Amino acid sequence: MLPIVLLGVLTLFLIARHFCHRSMDFVVLHEAAKSFLAGRTDVYSPTFSWGPPERYIYPPFFLFILFPLGWLSYANAYGVWIAGQALACGILILLAYREWRPTWPVAYWVTLIALAGAPVVYALRTGNAHLMIILLTLAGILAWSKQKSWAASICLALGGVIKLFPLLLFPFIIVRREWKLALRLVAVSCLFWAAPLAYYGPRQTISLYRSWHERIPVDVPRFESEHQLDHSLAGAARRWLSHIDYSQYRDKDYPEANFLELSARTVRVVGWVLNGFVFGLSLMLVGALPKHGTQDPEETAARHRLCVALTASLYVTSQLLVGPYTIYLYLSAWLIVGLTLPVVLQHCAPRLNLAVFAIGVANLVALAIPGRTHHRALEAYGVFTLLSIGLWLIAMIGGWKLLQKMKVHEARV
Repeated sequence: MLPIVLLGVLTLFLIARHFCHRSMDFVVLHEAAKSFLAGRTDVYSPTFSWGPPERYIYPPFFLFILFPLGWLSYANAYGVWIAGQALACGILILLAYREWRPTWPVAYWVTLIALAGAPVVYALRTGNAHLMIILLTLAGILAWSKQKSWAASICLALGGVIKLFPLLLFPFIIVRREWKLALRLVAVSCLFWAAPLAYYGPRQTISLYRSWHERIPVDVPRFESEHQLDHSLAGAARRWLSHIDYSQYRDKDYPEANFLELSARTVRVVGWVLNGFVFGLSLMLVGALPKHGTQDPEETAARHRLCVALTASLYVTSQLLVGPYTIYLYLSAWLIVGLTLPVVLQHCAPRLNLAVFAIGVANLVALAIPGRTHHRALEAYGVFTLLSIGLWLIAMIGGWKLLQKMKVHEARV
């Protein structure tokens, strides 16, 4: 297989190199790597990477991973970036297939492609860093499933120091009472977040983190107006329940989607209530899953793998609902759901598997509908948010049925 893999990687490298100038996301990362190598410390200035509205938005530590790309030309760096991510994606998908081997392989692959194929391909084409975060998260979940807590903590902490997305898995680890993994994740995360001190010094590092916090996590409305809509549950509720002035947005083609006219304060409260309900219910189900099975080591290991798979599905779908996230790139997180959820649902009614497949097909159709106006209408009315809600509900129903089966089996034993 090695010659075939190398040939595939080389082919991807050459294709990516040829189409490198079609990516507006990777150029930001490449310019940031070159600025870092030049010794610049004004990481969040408009000229550090590319310029508004495209600029470097990640924490300072990510530059320590990116800087080797600055030694290469833009075309070669883009080729290495895309080929490397594609190779890592293929390896992790195969490892996930071996770890959570499904009963119906054909249905498994069709569902995976229907659900996550288009977003993953889009993320690869744009060269954005989010797919890298998804792959690190998947690697951490796989290591956790194999009960390798150090490897899991390193992968999750490394992803969390680039974007906070993987660190939202921490509450799920706590309710699962995985204390060893939780402590190691905290320790490794602190080490990664403090690593820029060795290069920038304490004062400059504190200043950089303050700038990052003020311009990215706190200023979500400005970021949304410069990029795309917030497709989290709270963001969709804001469009459903109030009037949005799209004239302040870079993209002004969105239609009004409000069904009610509520005050801004009421809409915020509704958003927080919905977020708390989704995240809280997910945590309750994960916490209710038994950690150990019977005295049989093989049964205990199998149960642990199932619980981790369900945790991963609930974590991803609930995180997409509590967002905020932009539509195409963050939907690549459905790769994790597509890999883990069918393994849980094979223990449940076939109707649930059919429902996941239907959501995958609906996602493909929505992304494939031609015309900018149609896409903007789908986004404004929250179609992709509704698909996320559907996946979350399926994961909740499948998890509840799985929990009942575990309890019945324990009672019989």
